[in-house]
Amino acid sequence: MKKILILTIFATSLLAVSCGSRNKQQKAEQDKLTEEVMEIADIKDVSAGNWVDNEYTKMVPKPDMTVSQSAGTGFGYSVVFSGATTRDQMKAYAEKLKEAGFNVDPRTSDDSDMYTFWAKNADDWRVQLTVTSSANNLLISKPGEM
Repeated sequence: MKKILILTIFATSLLAVSCGSRNKQQKAEQDKLTEEVMEIADIKDVSAGNWVDNEYTKMVPKPDMTVSQSAGTGFGYSVVFSGATTRDQMKAYAEKLKEAGFNVDPRTSDDSDMYTFWAKNADDWRVQLTVTSSANNLLISKPGEM
């Protein structure tokens, strides 16, 4: 749970900083903070703006939403979608995940503040979709990571 919180803070801060202009000192401070967070959360293979083909993403259908960034972590692979992604798009993607075999022990939470879909497949790979007012992300974990 601590790593998920750190990753969420990392993704939010990276997105916020990339949206505004920065001077050299602000950039250096942000780069240092980013390195520290990545080390704490064991974040690897950061990619901005692209759907990355790897052992994790091959387990799920490629989404129609725009990817802001993605990163490998010590507990799976996280994909953050752009702020323009809607709750309805994420719900439709949850249905695609079910059709792709992520239909073992599915759990859904849907209230005004957050939508979450969690499920695993027959091989114990797990997915979690989360939609809040500030973040839309997908976490893919292989057996034993979560």
